[in-house]
Amino acid sequence: MSEENNEIRSRRKTLLIVEGNQEKNELFWLIFMCFPELQIHFDNIWIYGTNIYMLYDDIVKEYEEEWDLEDIDLPYIVSRKLNLGKIQYKRDFVNIFLVFDYERHDPSFSKEKIARLQKYFSDSTDVGQLYLNYPMIESYQDMPGFPNSNFLNHKVSIRVQPGKVYKSTIRNSVITNLTSLPQKMREILKDRFGMADDKLVDNCLLNVLSLNKSATFVSEVTELLKPCIGVEKAYTAANQFYFLLKTTSGLENDISFWEYTRSVFQKIIQYQICKADRIVSGNVSFSNYYERFRNIDYQKILSIQNEVSSDVNTGYIWVLNSSVLFVPDYNLSLV
Repeated sequence: MSEENNEIRSRRKTLLIVEGNQEKNELFWLIFMCFPELQIHFDNIWIYGTNIYMLYDDIVKEYEEEWDLEDIDLPYIVSRKLNLGKIQYKRDFVNIFLVFDYERHDPSFSKEKIARLQKYFSDSTDVGQLYLNYPMIESYQDMPGFPNSNFLNHKVSIRVQPGKVYKSTIRNSVITNLTSLPQKMREILKDRFGMADDKLVDNCLLNVLSLNKSATFVSEVTELLKPCIGVEKAYTAANQFYFLLKTTSGLENDISFWEYTRSVFQKIIQYQICKADRIVSGNVSFSNYYERFRNIDYQKILSIQNEVSSDVNTGYIWVLNSSVLFVPDYNLSLV
């Protein structure tokens, strides 16, 4: 077999350049599980946590000030920064995603720098696609449920600092409660029932969250867990998981967590598509999201966000999560 064919067969990796590593175990983990059609597996994912302006400086250091006239190779930069020994190149990667918070309050905030990054990084299969989240990545949770006619006009004051203040406003949303379930269940198995093997815990969770029969759920989970923690503890855990899933996801209607969460993410994505178009066009309907997705202009959205958030007293930010849009970027029919 030729070296070229070997290279093609090994080109399966995905590079995530993010604000921090929690995204791997939260938003992106959920999306990859709910949309297996993406064919993105965690064994093939690189995570590089950095600040968007630190990344900008890394690019300038490697390619100098006129970097956006060059063919930027982010895996090359990252592999050197991480001292991985073997240098990697973008030809080794199927997808490159850059996911950052808008960070209007960052002391390093620069409209010029962030605009250059948004303009240049516009193709996930080549140089990479930049997804900015307004005001931060948790914005995908910032809606009380569906339908929600107020979402298209939803904004936050520039005085609401990202971080704990913003997160506190969405702490009890239905989406937050749903998407935090796997982590809650993981903590129950590890902290309450003493399962120390992370791989075993994850395998058990994947199986439990795939069950979709309410009437037999407790008995099935008990059978799954008893080799690990014994019958009595397994039965207790099964009842606790049953309560969590029945009150939060679709188990009472014989729908698995993955099926239910996929349907929720499809709605979230549709809402974000319409919100992205609303910011630019003013259209306040939830219709024609296929057509509206094709008209999304990330540079224009950023320009508008910069403008409306410029006044430190009266400015605001349109709530928008761009990172979930990599699903329709891959295949619009998935939503």
